[in-house]
Amino acid sequence: LNEENHDMIINEDGLRLLKSLADSDDIKIKRAVCNAFANLCSDEDSVDEVLSGGGLKMIIGFLDSGDDELIAGALHTLANVASADDIKQDIVANGGLPPIVKLLGHQNIMIQKGAATAIANLVENPENHQPMVDLGVLDPLILLARRCKNPEIQFRVASALNNMASNDSMKQLLKDNDAVNPLKSLARNRDPEIKREAIEALAELGYSYVAKDKRKARGEAAALERERLERERLAYETAERERMEREAKEARAREGFTREGIQRETFQREASSVERERKEREAQEKRAKEQLERERIERERVALVEKEAQERAMREAIEREAREQLAAEKARFERERMDADARNRSEREALEKQAREAREALERAKYERAALERERTLREALEKEAADARESLERAKAEREQLERETREALERDAQLARAGMEQARQDRDALEQRLNEQPREVVVPGGYVDGDEMKMVKVTEILEVDDERDIDEDYDEEDDEVTEDDRREKAKIALVMVDLWEPSDDSSVTESALRKLGALAAKERNRKLIRIAGAVPILVDILKEADPSIGLTPIQSLALSDLALLCRNVRNREEVRRFDGLIHVLRIAYVKDEKDLLEDLKALKELAKNDRNKIMLREGRLIEFLVPRVDRDNPPVQELVLDILTIMNLNEVKSQVVTRDANGIPPIIKLLSHKDIEISRRAARCLGAVAQNNRKIQQIARKSKAVDTVCKMLTHSNEEVRKSSAGAVAALAENDFSNQIAIRKCGAIPSLVKIISQEGNSDDTKEQACAAIRSLAKCNTKVQSDFKEGLGIPTLVKLLSSPHIGVKIHATGAIMELARDHSKNSDVICCAGGVNPLVAALDSENKVVQYLSEGAIWALARKSSKRRALFRDANALEPLRVLKMSDNPQVKKGADWAIEILS
Repeated sequence: LNEENHDMIINEDGLRLLKSLADSDDIKIKRAVCNAFANLCSDEDSVDEVLSGGGLKMIIGFLDSGDDELIAGALHTLANVASADDIKQDIVANGGLPPIVKLLGHQNIMIQKGAATAIANLVENPENHQPMVDLGVLDPLILLARRCKNPEIQFRVASALNNMASNDSMKQLLKDNDAVNPLKSLARNRDPEIKREAIEALAELGYSYVAKDKRKARGEAAALERERLERERLAYETAERERMEREAKEARAREGFTREGIQRETFQREASSVERERKEREAQEKRAKEQLERERIERERVALVEKEAQERAMREAIEREAREQLAAEKARFERERMDADARNRSEREALEKQAREAREALERAKYERAALERERTLREALEKEAADARESLERAKAEREQLERETREALERDAQLARAGMEQARQDRDALEQRLNEQPREVVVPGGYVDGDEMKMVKVTEILEVDDERDIDEDYDEEDDEVTEDDRREKAKIALVMVDLWEPSDDSSVTESALRKLGALAAKERNRKLIRIAGAVPILVDILKEADPSIGLTPIQSLALSDLALLCRNVRNREEVRRFDGLIHVLRIAYVKDEKDLLEDLKALKELAKNDRNKIMLREGRLIEFLVPRVDRDNPPVQELVLDILTIMNLNEVKSQVVTRDANGIPPIIKLLSHKDIEISRRAARCLGAVAQNNRKIQQIARKSKAVDTVCKMLTHSNEEVRKSSAGAVAALAENDFSNQIAIRKCGAIPSLVKIISQEGNSDDTKEQACAAIRSLAKCNTKVQSDFKEGLGIPTLVKLLSSPHIGVKIHATGAIMELARDHSKNSDVICCAGGVNPLVAALDSENKVVQYLSEGAIWALARKSSKRRALFRDANALEPLRVLKMSDNPQVKKGADWAIEILS
């Protein structure tokens, strides 16, 4: 079990001794040898030594031993080593596949678990699919998916079916073997990992969820079909049995007739020799009488001997029975004494338990009474606040209605004044032109001479530069509804611009000027809401409806597209665009040839994709298939926007990830990781993380494409944004993928991540991504956990538990939980670094995720150590845990139950 002894065992020629002991007839020695092999194989450096020299054949031979414990140990050893591609082929070549497939149907749950894990690892190689199917792996695998309740076995079965579903030659075979219904059942599992694997497999097979009534109807139809087939089978068996009985009777009849003829012929032959036999019989009878007399005398002598032997045996039986009865009486007396002791002990323990429960119930009653009193006081305060809030809400509604009415009236007045001003300006211009015609050279005005062209009336608005595009993680939301004096001035400007858009002029230059001014006004965040209220979105959508990307956009359409992209930076405006059917037109314009218009359209698509409903419609509109070919085209501005849109579309979206993979979008993204432009390389890393998140197939593609090495090198880049993006990609690639965890560890990523969280110059967002990466790497990986026993990693994470940044606090707590899980040395280091008090303080956080992860970390630290449990009890962790036990969140409630159970 101790990894430090592995090298010593190998160097001292211990493997040869273990392999020689494997041939022993003692089953206990074989079990010990198999367990030793399993522990040595947990270290990847020792795997080749164990499997060489016939070690692999020896382990496979254990599968036919007939001993459940030995078989389970051998299966778990094969499952551990089968994660490497070359060892998969060695297992198949040495005949390990047939016994593993056969053991899937074993009754022992540990054997089922080991066989399912081995199959899940072996099925990652598509070359093993057909041999497994030929050996009949589908029936037991689907049966386990349908009936097994063990979550670990369910996850392995779902993973295996998911890998087979990705093979085009296996899809129809899975459908024919009724693998869809068990997968749909697993897709409703509460475990997110099992659900994810099942949903991916269904997506590969082209299925989704089926309603309960349809499933019921389908089940009833299947039951009727099975009943019909059973009746047909019984009828066929009855007819076959009657036919066989009839044939047997006929055969017996024929046999009897033949026997009678033979007997009659024999009797005739014997009749001729009766006399001779009579004489011989008389002589034989005489000799027999003499022999009988001798035998009678011998029998009397033997009977006398037997009688004596019986009497002696009876005496011995009576003595033996007396001894056995005496021993039984002693054993009964001893059992009665032990039963009495056990009853007394159980009664005493029951009384102690009742007393302890009574004390706990009394404490709970006191605590609940205090809690109820606090709740009553809080409820009264809340009721009072609610009443005040209702009154304030009514007043606010009335004020809002009044404000909206005044706003509409002000807009109407502004529009009327604007139209009147325009009419007056036209009249002044006409009068001025008439005077200029009479005096064409110059006009005298108070202050000097002015050229006539400068007297034209023009609507002037302030020109503001549009800020650079913010990153996709940032968003513009609308402010409160309070109307300021600045809002009134901006409304007047917007009204002047909207007049030209509400009543389009025959002169296109007027509309172009209005759209330019609208874009300048939309550069101000607050104005975008006012522009939407003024009704600009449907007008812009109507302009884009006439756009034809094949011939290019007109200047008016280009300006409308630019204004719409800027307006979509507000959350509510994205809903407005979808409501007026603007998505289809923005998506259609993406095929435009002009680069400037393409960039504006991609900006609009980037903002629109941040809405969940928009994201679904854009995916169904084949936006991903449109973007993938443009990833590796050498055009940095377009590539940056394309990578941003793909990141948004694939984030937490399994269907989008499948579409991106099927469109062959993973290789070009991986290729851009090494791009010379920093902005493109960091966006590629972020995009790869979004696409590979919780997707085993894409994680495997990234590992085989050597993307892991490139991403790990980016962790040491001089640019902080690059480090942040690469840390997020590492977190996504390592999530629930043991092979990727080992590959990332070999690349030396752990020291780089520790350096990121330790440096003061890094921002909280960068530290958040690094903590998430550590959390993903340490999950169920003892080697990564052991790397943190020494150094600054754990003390820095403990320090980050008190960070004001909620993201840093969440992932630092999750990392502490994973590092402490089943690792006593790390748990001691965390407690010595002062991790107890921050975790207890986090239980009072308002964030449910922080509460749940803190409970999990306390549970992981307090297990298997009375000393650590005492530390948490001394830190008063039980009181906030009891409060969280009454939480309305089921996960927080369950986590509190587990933590209280450990601490109690």
